[in-house]
Amino acid sequence: MDTKRGHIIANMTLERKMDFLGDICDIMGKKLTAAGYGNFIIPTTSWRTCPDRTIRIFWNIYSRSIQKKTRHVLKAPYTVPNEYIHAEKAILEKVERGDSLRPHMSLNMENPFFDDDMLSDFNIHHFHLSLSPHKKNDKYLARTKDLLFAFVSNDSFYAIGIYDHNSWSKKDILEKMNTYFPEILKPFKATGFKELNYEVDDDGRSRARRNHFNIATTLSDGSIVGPLGGGMTMSGLNSDVVDKILHTRRVAQNLTRKFLGFGHNIEQENDILQVKLLSGKLISIQGYNVPDLC
Repeated sequence: MDTKRGHIIANMTLERKMDFLGDICDIMGKKLTAAGYGNFIIPTTSWRTCPDRTIRIFWNIYSRSIQKKTRHVLKAPYTVPNEYIHAEKAILEKVERGDSLRPHMSLNMENPFFDDDMLSDFNIHHFHLSLSPHKKNDKYLARTKDLLFAFVSNDSFYAIGIYDHNSWSKKDILEKMNTYFPEILKPFKATGFKELNYEVDDDGRSRARRNHFNIATTLSDGSIVGPLGGGMTMSGLNSDVVDKILHTRRVAQNLTRKFLGFGHNIEQENDILQVKLLSGKLISIQGYNVPDLC
């Protein structure tokens, strides 16, 4: 058996093409296009021919997206300025109905290469408190000087408070979470040591993020908490995104090894990645799927 240009050649008479990574990228590309990111495909090429670009775009967008599903709303005590009362109420109602929250989110959602440092560090999303349409982009609502900060889990929406645009690195956000939603911070609290040999203020944390440094924070009760959002790599990319990129490549490699000479292509049905054999049969590969984008 010999390999040439990515094709498997057996006995010089039977050629079977296998490009599982390309198949996965095709699935990702279709979902990216459906979510409005089709313009980021490289001209004259397809998603599958640029796997590094495709996989990075997909997982970076996915990490910053909020999937549409019903969630339970929990609110810390905070004051809502009169001008935002209706918008804040509308956002929380959308959360409970499972509506898309993207119209309230950052315009940087349009940029698949944007690295959200606040999300990587605090795992906090921010939402613009408006019900008026954006003047230049009809997918979004108007921008506001103040924002609703929230921690979003699979089944809950923790509204932390309303902050201005200079609050991305404020320790107060973690303090409020520790006071009103301690269950969020518990998995990220240090257990092997009791103090840090450094302390940074809000400005120091902002500088650390700009330079892609991950730092721990000592809270007022003496507990030490690390990055809730997985932290960032030196390139600025979220660490969890990097893990997903590497996992995608490992899946493709493992499929190639397992089905060498038998595989035809990959399909996805009911969120299960499947391999179609030359016989036409489908074999499900449990434990991996390409999720939808919202």
